[in-house]
Amino acid sequence: MKEIKFIPYAESEIGDYIDEVINKFTIALIKSGVEDAATIAEKKVIGEFFPERKLNDKQFVFHIKAKDVKAIVGCIWLAARGNNELRVADIHINEAHRRLGYGMAAMNVAHEFAIRKGFSLMSLNVFDENVNAKKMYTRLGYEVIEEGNGRSEMQKKLLNKEIQP
Repeated sequence: MKEIKFIPYAESEIGDYIDEVINKFTIALIKSGVEDAATIAEKKVIGEFFPERKLNDKQFVFHIKAKDVKAIVGCIWLAARGNNELRVADIHINEAHRRLGYGMAAMNVAHEFAIRKGFSLMSLNVFDENVNAKKMYTRLGYEVIEEGNGRSEMQKKLLNKEIQP
């Protein structure tokens, strides 16, 4: 398995990241046939998660750094939902590093992070067109709990034994 570590985004980087997320979310909504996608995406991301366009204690945004290539290979945003659920709001592996195990490694580190923070459940939403990601999440133990509008809501119960020594 690939060895990676999470490096927190600096406050000065978060504005650009928020803009990227809004853009990606807008494109995904448009592909799913949602009208007024840009407005919905902006209201959701800024209104619900980053109301002041700043990091807060419920949002965790990290660069994914690979030890073998000594480079940032992607990013991940984890969002607390209540006291026991941590949601993978966004995960992105750079094109040149896809299908090499970095996504799987990042998800395993995210599970460890969640357990250490006291969360017992991970959730995510995957677009059905992203077949490889959906297969990966299934291999990681995620189960589909709801399907519709071209996407699947998935969850995984976390166990303390998932923490690597």
